[in-house]
Amino acid sequence: MTKARPPIPGDLPTGLRQRQRADGTWRVWWEPSATRRTVGMTPVELDPDRPTAAVRAAEDLNRKADRLLGRARPTVKGVVDQPRSLEEVANAWLASPRVRGLSDSSLRNYTYDARRICDHWAGTQARLLTRPAIVLWYDALYDDHGPRMAQRLVRTLGTMLKWAARRGYIATNPATDLDMETPARRARVVSWPEFDALCDAADALELPWLRRAMELAMYQGQRPKDIRELRFAALSMERIDEDPRADPRLTWTLVRSKDRKRRVTRLAINAAVVGWLMPLWQQAEAKEALVIADAKGRAITTERLSHAFHAARTVAAETCPSVADARFSDLRRSFSTVAYRNGVDPSNVDDALGNTAGEDPGLRQVYMPASDIAAMRAVDAVTRPNRKE
Repeated sequence: MTKARPPIPGDLPTGLRQRQRADGTWRVWWEPSATRRTVGMTPVELDPDRPTAAVRAAEDLNRKADRLLGRARPTVKGVVDQPRSLEEVANAWLASPRVRGLSDSSLRNYTYDARRICDHWAGTQARLLTRPAIVLWYDALYDDHGPRMAQRLVRTLGTMLKWAARRGYIATNPATDLDMETPARRARVVSWPEFDALCDAADALELPWLRRAMELAMYQGQRPKDIRELRFAALSMERIDEDPRADPRLTWTLVRSKDRKRRVTRLAINAAVVGWLMPLWQQAEAKEALVIADAKGRAITTERLSHAFHAARTVAAETCPSVADARFSDLRRSFSTVAYRNGVDPSNVDDALGNTAGEDPGLRQVYMPASDIAAMRAVDAVTRPNRKE
């Protein structure tokens, strides 16, 4: 028997089949794949005498299967056709100018959160996420990792989906009004005996740069990134006090890493730090050299600082068990606590920290900008009783 021309010429839609029978007639049908059968799709017989209708029917069946499998393209009016998967949305969000313009630490945190989110929702289309599903994920995170990590990851998801909704990648942001528990802010303060134990541990580990970093955090109240990036060129002798009879002070000129307005700040150096910082500054051959560096002059990364502090904490805990839960970031909070307790006005402490206070931080920056003198008062207030040898 001579094989006749098939009723549907050319390329066929996915799943569309046609075969000539022994009697010369043709069978045309749509055959679902094994994956499509798992969502209830079954073979459908089509009319070989109506080839155009058969092709349209096969395309409709393909779209139905994609919807059931969560692969369908957005059909909501005004929704852009890409990106579709949550992974694609996450990558586009991380590559957006707003996120790329964040600090290195913020970008690192968002990248970590996005990876955790995509690991959980792998293969899920962003438009198919629902509020109930996100709430169930929050509850699971809460049980496994506690309220802080649960809130952090779900908030990052919400930020990402809000960005996607504004750009038309999804119709709405489902990660809103979730009634998440706000965990209490960390209030850990390092006591002077604990601080001494940490410094002694740094000495025992032969890590002089770690001790210097901890003293800059405890006595100056600055963030780890700003401490790690301090260069001798940023130090100078300046007269900060308005009294012309006042002696010049060793000062640190910096642009804080989290200050988007890139304002220049002069910070007086605490007397406890001047003792070792002044000789290093005067003897430094290269003013662009880092103050906090290892024996080979190499910069200290975030990870290295974290690992070194954990090692020192472990050693310190042998003689001072209470220090076992301390973090490097607690030293900055300790600075502000000591300054408050020694009678410094909160606004002066804010000037030293680089934070803002009050109900409207924006207005406070406009009408009460940071003051070098106020910051100096806070720095000078961080004093301690004489250490008992």
